[in-house]
Amino acid sequence: MGQLGTLKLSARAYSRILKVARTVTFSRTCQ
Repeated sequence: MGQLGTLKLSARAYSRILKVARTVTFSRTCQ
């Protein structure tokens, strides 16, 4: 149960990092 919770938490953090990285790349391309 605890392992599943950790996996869910890491997946949420990973998606957030991906979104930030995509935004940074997009803004760099526009400049």
